[in-house]
Amino acid sequence: MLRTASICAARAAARAGGFEVSAIGATRAMSGEIAGGGFGRTLQDKEHGQEAVYFGKEDRELLKKLAKKVNQPTEAQLAKEMQELDGILSKYKAELPKACKEEILEFKHAH
Repeated sequence: MLRTASICAARAAARAGGFEVSAIGATRAMSGEIAGGGFGRTLQDKEHGQEAVYFGKEDRELLKKLAKKVNQPTEAQLAKEMQELDGILSKYKAELPKACKEEILEFKHAH
C-alpha cells in the first residue's frame, strides 16, 4: 500500500514538473524528494522562475518607454539641430521644405 502511494505521488510530482517517469524510477527518484520536502521546493523554484520571466518582460517594456522619453530632444536642441542642418544644406546649395527637415530630425532621434 505504501509503495503504491509513493508511486502515485511520484507520478503526480513528475507530471507537475513537466516530465514523465516509469513506476520503478519514480519510487526511487522521487521518494527522497517528497519525504524531504523537495517537491515543495521544486514548485517554489518553478514559480520563482515564472515570476522572473514575467517581471523581466515588464521591466524591459518599461525601460523601452523610459528610453524613448529620455531620448526626446528639447525645443532648444531641435532649434540648434535645425540650424546645423541648414548649414550643411547651404554648403551644398540645397534647399528642403521645413517639413522635410523636421522629418529628417525625427528620424535622427528615432534611430
